[in-house]
Amino acid sequence: VGLAPNSFHYEKLNEAFRLLLRLKENQKTSVQEKVEPRGNETVENESDISTTNSGKSSDNVQPHLIAIHRATHYRDSDHQLSLGPGGFISLLEQTTGASAHVIGKPSYDFYRAAISSIGIEDPSEVIMVGDDVVGDVQGALDAGLGGAVLVKTG
Repeated sequence: VGLAPNSFHYEKLNEAFRLLLRLKENQKTSVQEKVEPRGNETVENESDISTTNSGKSSDNVQPHLIAIHRATHYRDSDHQLSLGPGGFISLLEQTTGASAHVIGKPSYDFYRAAISSIGIEDPSEVIMVGDDVVGDVQGALDAGLGGAVLVKTG
């Protein structure tokens, strides 16, 4: 889920909802196939059927939901507040049981990857300049950056 305002309508969200449900069912079926006894095999106890070698329960399999960020709103080009992807992400999580993995700001991994990509090893040598107190400033500080500056450009 990213920031694509023209795609946040019922049909697209319902498509994502159905896809997540299909993925969940496919993963559950795949896990069950891996652990069901074949041929002359015997099962010692019921837990041998309900989990794989990795320890994942076939009843607890979740599809991957990737989100760019969880902002609930943003200032649009008309300078008015508009809905961000956060509410849509929460809706998909609640209705499918999936948990979103945030890959953008304010994700710790996002900041660390950005710092690493420019060859800096010590995050305290970097400052963040941004217009969002949570996504930019707090995210940067939580990731160990040396500082953050809030500007009013967004």
